[in-house]
Amino acid sequence: MGDQNQRVFRAKIAGRELLWELHHPNPIINLRLFTERNFLFASIGVFCAFGVLFGSTVLLPQMLQTLMGYSALNAGLVLSPAGFVTMLEMPIIGFLLSKRLDARWLMVAGMATVAFASFWMSELNLMVAPGQVILPRCIQTLGAGMMIVPINAVAYLYIPKAQLNNASGLYNLVRNEGSSIGVALSTTLLQRRMQIHHLRLGEHVHSLNPMTGRWIGGMAGYLQHGGANPGVARLQGLRLMDAMVQQQAAAMSFLDLFWLFGMLSLLVIPIFFFMKRSVPKAGELAVH
Repeated sequence: MGDQNQRVFRAKIAGRELLWELHHPNPIINLRLFTERNFLFASIGVFCAFGVLFGSTVLLPQMLQTLMGYSALNAGLVLSPAGFVTMLEMPIIGFLLSKRLDARWLMVAGMATVAFASFWMSELNLMVAPGQVILPRCIQTLGAGMMIVPINAVAYLYIPKAQLNNASGLYNLVRNEGSSIGVALSTTLLQRRMQIHHLRLGEHVHSLNPMTGRWIGGMAGYLQHGGANPGVARLQGLRLMDAMVQQQAAAMSFLDLFWLFGMLSLLVIPIFFFMKRSVPKAGELAVH
C-alpha cells in the first residue's frame, strides 16, 4: 500500500509540473512547441523512424549470430554496406532539397521504402545467403536516409527563431527516446514472441504425432549406430528436436518483429500529409 501511495503522489507531482511547464511564460521545457503541427508530426515521424532503424540494427546481427552461425565479424560485414549507402545518398538528398522540392514527398518515399525493406526482411529464412540479407538492409537504410535529412530540416521550419534552441533540445530528446524505446521494445517483444511460438510449435510435437515418432526413432537409430545407448540415444533425439523447435520459434519471432516494423512505417506515412508545405531555404538546409 505504501508503494502505491508513493506512485500516486509522484503522478500528482508530475501532473503539476506538466501544467506548470505548459502555462509558464519561460518554461524549462517548452511543450507548447508541439502546437506547431510541422514540429509535432516531424517529432512523431523521427521517433518512429529511429525506433524502426535501431530496432532492426539490434535484431539483425543477433539473428545472424544466434540462428545462422555467423561470427561477430561476419555479421558486421553483412551490415556494413548499408552505411555506405546512406553516406552516398546524403549529397543527392541535399541536392534535391536545394532545388526546392517539397520535403514531404521525400519523407513519404523514405518511410515507404523502409516499410518495403522491413516486409522483405520478414520473409527471410534460416537458409538465406549473405547477399539476401545485405540487399534489404541497404534498401532500409536508403529509405531512412531519404527521410532523416528532410525531416530534420522541416521540423524547425515554422518555429520562431527565439525558440529554436528549445525546439532543438526537445526534438533531439524525442529522437533519442525513439531509438532507446525501439531497442527496448525489440528485445522485450522478441522474448515474448519466442515463448508464444515455442508453445504453439510444441503443441504438434508429441508421442501421438507419427512424424514426431519417426523423426525421433530415426535420430535414435543414427545415434545408436554411432555407439550410443538406446535410452540415451532417444533422450538425445528428444533434446535435438526441442533445439529445433526453439530455433524455429526464434526465427519466427525475429520475422514477426520485422513485419511489425513494416506496419509501423506504413502507419506513420499519413501524418506527413497533415504537415504544411515544407520547402526549406538554402540557408536553413545548410544549417541542418
